[in-house]
Amino acid sequence: MDAPPNTLPALSATLHEALETAGLASPDISISHITTLLQRYTAPDYHPFAHHDPSKPYTRTLLDDGNGFFNLMLLVWTPGAGSPVHDHAGSHCLMKVLDGELAETLYAVPDAHDHPTHDERVDSGNEDSVDEGEPKGIRVRKNARLAVGDVAYIHDKIGLHKISNPSPSQRAVSLHLYTPPFEYCKTYCERTGEARASGKCVFYKDFSSRAAAAAGTQSAMTACRQVNVMRPPSPSQDILASSCAKEMRVTLAAGSAVASGI
Repeated sequence: MDAPPNTLPALSATLHEALETAGLASPDISISHITTLLQRYTAPDYHPFAHHDPSKPYTRTLLDDGNGFFNLMLLVWTPGAGSPVHDHAGSHCLMKVLDGELAETLYAVPDAHDHPTHDERVDSGNEDSVDEGEPKGIRVRKNARLAVGDVAYIHDKIGLHKISNPSPSQRAVSLHLYTPPFEYCKTYCERTGEARASGKCVFYKDFSSRAAAAAGTQSAMTACRQVNVMRPPSPSQDILASSCAKEMRVTLAAGSAVASGI
């Protein structure tokens, strides 16, 4: 598509075009190109999808299931809360901060044999030696603060990470792309490095085409893309957000209200 993906429907359509046949599992697809697509998304039209359950550390909403090649989801982070240390089950993960601030702690993988990969596009940085006398826990490699507009990328060859909202009072919102999608990952004890299988990754709301088909409705991203085609471009992106909000209410039945997992 010729227009830059600076709205959610346009981003969804462009990701389908780029990833729908293989996803980032294919070495022919550039990670930097997909990163650029996320960087160019600037519209406020995610607000109708930013569901938040303050009883959970974070709330996931699935926006697009990418015909099985990727998941595009929105996460809302409760103030002062965060994720456990975790891997990504071999998936490529890109995350863009849309609101607030997030803190990322990157860790070395305790046992690289658990995450075999030969993807030359990914620089692991894990080849540094480790003294035999070091404790068995996982080593912190980097701490970073991510502000609005920042896009972070991680793969298991790079390491493990945890994400948290450092603000005691303000929620944070981030857009996540996982390719290929995964339902389970591993979480790690920071002190011992011991890994355990997570619970199934579930969503507070599911607006994907798969859920919509099960409910006999149209997916939210499909409806929004049609609004984008049917209406001429507006100088105010809030109009698009309003249009998508109306379409979202039509497809709200497709959202499965389930507790957020790991």
